[in-house]
Amino acid sequence: MASPRLDLISTKIIKPSSPTPLIHRIQKLSIFDELNPCSNYMSFGMFFPKQYNPTLSVDPTHISTILENSLSRALTSFYPLAGTIRDDGLHVECNDVGAKFLQAKIDCPMSEINHSSSEAEDLVFPKDLPWTPSKENLVVVQLNHFNCGGIAISVCVSHKIVDGSSMANFINHWSTMARNPSASIPSFQFVGGSMRAEQQ
Repeated sequence: MASPRLDLISTKIIKPSSPTPLIHRIQKLSIFDELNPCSNYMSFGMFFPKQYNPTLSVDPTHISTILENSLSRALTSFYPLAGTIRDDGLHVECNDVGAKFLQAKIDCPMSEINHSSSEAEDLVFPKDLPWTPSKENLVVVQLNHFNCGGIAISVCVSHKIVDGSSMANFINHWSTMARNPSASIPSFQFVGGSMRAEQQ
């Protein structure tokens, strides 16, 4: 089989559904996060085959709308992810610049992708797209539509502000918002900077 082709459909910025309070505008990084260069990032890919459920829409626009709206609500709780890294590399400015959200179309069915090889990784984390996190956008999401109706969601977050546990918490929180748009938006405390101060 020929290598599947990925075509970029759209790129947009998703901002938090509510502005971050000024009291949370500047977040100090922990001493461990300070040591991480901005170029390091954590990535997570999820594949979802087409669901043969007549009550569920597989329309790409509908799926995208759900994910964009729920991501916006999730960023309200995880507001540092919608910010930028200050030039000193020691602080996150929670200025609600948002997350980058890409949509792409893959011209093959999901069943033809070898998930145990680098082929799947190259599709959902394409090397030729400028989508890895930067100081300006700390989160990048790519929604991939296979021509069979299945989707893959790839998430990339700057390692400067997340570890494995916080990455999992963010994705779990985002999925909760996607499943239940009326779910309340919880408030989290980000205390990495205070832990850093106590160590000094």
